[in-house]
Amino acid sequence: MQNTPRQRQNGQRTTNGRQPANSSSRPNNGNRANNAYAGGQRSDLRRPRMTEEEYRAYQARQRAYAESRRREEQVEKMRQKQAKKKQRARDRQIFLGRLAVFGVVFAIIVLLVCGLIWILFNHTPDAVEETKITYTYGGAQVRKADFETAYENGVYYFCFNDLAAYLGMAETGSAAERRFLFKESAADDSDGTGEEEYVSFPTGENTAVVNGQEVHLDGTNKLVGEEVWISIDFISDVMENISLKTDKNTVSIAKIADPDNTDTSTLQYLDASFRLKSNEPLETVDEGSSYLPGQITGGEDGEEYTIEFVNDLSAYEEYMNPADRDSYLMLVNTKNTLTSSYEPTDLMDVAATASGRSMQTLREYPCKALEALLLEMASAGFTTMQVNSGFRTYNYQAILFETYTNNEMTADPNLSREQAEQIVLTYSTRPGTSEHQTGLAVDMATDASFSTDFQFSDEYEWLMENAWKFGFVLRFPADKTHLTTISFEPWHWRYVGRYHAKKIHDSGVCLEEYIAALSVE
Repeated sequence: MQNTPRQRQNGQRTTNGRQPANSSSRPNNGNRANNAYAGGQRSDLRRPRMTEEEYRAYQARQRAYAESRRREEQVEKMRQKQAKKKQRARDRQIFLGRLAVFGVVFAIIVLLVCGLIWILFNHTPDAVEETKITYTYGGAQVRKADFETAYENGVYYFCFNDLAAYLGMAETGSAAERRFLFKESAADDSDGTGEEEYVSFPTGENTAVVNGQEVHLDGTNKLVGEEVWISIDFISDVMENISLKTDKNTVSIAKIADPDNTDTSTLQYLDASFRLKSNEPLETVDEGSSYLPGQITGGEDGEEYTIEFVNDLSAYEEYMNPADRDSYLMLVNTKNTLTSSYEPTDLMDVAATASGRSMQTLREYPCKALEALLLEMASAGFTTMQVNSGFRTYNYQAILFETYTNNEMTADPNLSREQAEQIVLTYSTRPGTSEHQTGLAVDMATDASFSTDFQFSDEYEWLMENAWKFGFVLRFPADKTHLTTISFEPWHWRYVGRYHAKKIHDSGVCLEEYIAALSVE
């Protein structure tokens, strides 16, 4: 039997005209729509309804899924953040690398430009298109000379005959043996009286003989026809009251005006002269009579004395007491300077160089005499003496002076460079004015502290009594600083040979006083 439309409309289903068997047991809340939702959501009418436990499980799965998605999103964000951070780091490294390359290229360009500018404005005459150097004396042009004559191996040359004429000096002798004398004390028509200041320039040598003393020059003396040409450093290093300026192709030489001249209507000049004076030994220095009890016979100028040594030092006698006794009487200070090229040719290693110091050197005679001195000191029980400084080059002294000056300015920032240099000059010297450049001076003590406390040691007392026997004298005594301009240095000893060392020791004078006395008739 088929269901009627009305039966189907009422939602009733029949089977063979009967009601469904379980129709009475189906839940019916009176609202069919309520059965179509689960958990507040519309569901498919054909989906079976969830139980409460199933619904809770479903919600838990949904929350777990949402949490998993949230964590994945956080991980992805973190990954992207780290990736951006690494990329920024790479970009920064690339930038810095490019900046460094740019800096290097820029620095190279700047150096090249500076080098070209320096070459342009500071080139030597060899690089100048012009072929002449102009010489002016007192503002007046005297001559123009070819580069081949006026400039050689980085050294300017000038004709000393021109300077002699400008200063009114006399000339004697042949061209190769020319002497130039100051007319104030020389007879105009003779070779002079023998008392005048003079200079000569041995041809082919890099030396000048000034008042009997040899001075080293930067260039080799040369004879051009009848004219004597010498390196320009002679004026700056040896002459007094003469100014010198070199500017590219011009050499300017002039007398120095007298600053004390009160007559403004006339211009007066200081007297030009040589810094080195005659050092011929004279009889005005007393022989003295203070000697240790005699042991070894010796003496000069008819004087007899004896010295006793613990050791057999006969092999050292010629070094302690050189036959050419005036060869080592060389005065070097702010007024008597050495050129940058001066360096002794007979330097020897000093065996007693202090540990931790580079090997020190001295000239042959002072080096051998020092060996004898230290040997005798050791026999007297003084075995800790050591040499801290011997020969120093001009450049090394320049470095020392600059270092000391910077140290003073660092210790007291209020000091100007000039003030700092004045302080340094009380215990050090400018390059060219240091005795160490002669190879005749030695700094020695029982340690490297260079303290004046050394004067209280037994070793110092022994040296004061005996150093003269070996040819050494204390160079900078405590009571002579007004003459030496250097503060007391009990460690600084100077070789002059026994003949002069004995006289200096007995008379109690410093080297400046001694040489000044020798220069007085």
